[in-house]
Amino acid sequence: MINLRIKDQTILLVPVRVTPKSSMDRLMPYKATDEWLQIKVTSPPEDGKANQAVLEVLAKAIDVPKRSIQLLSGEHSRLKVFGLQIDQSNDEIIQKLSTAIQVESSKVFQLTG
Repeated sequence: MINLRIKDQTILLVPVRVTPKSSMDRLMPYKATDEWLQIKVTSPPEDGKANQAVLEVLAKAIDVPKRSIQLLSGEHSRLKVFGLQIDQSNDEIIQKLSTAIQVESSKVFQLTG
């Protein structure tokens, strides 16, 4: 299960595991053992290129402007936490993420905080 948390009532924290230098940019379908959202990007892990690519994939998946997402931790790690400025309902964001990873939201995401 992927745990999403809310920080300061305005930011949804999304844990992401990144695979750089992949064959394509994409959110991976969910597997029962996943605790992190899996995102593969073609960009190499240098000069922030992979981080930027992940941000773009995430923004596209949930249909929000890139400026509403920021990397909060894990700049030089495969495991990262992105913060989403909450402009829409949490349920709507969770539904969009669920659609992107091809699962039912109630079986994957747990909202805490």
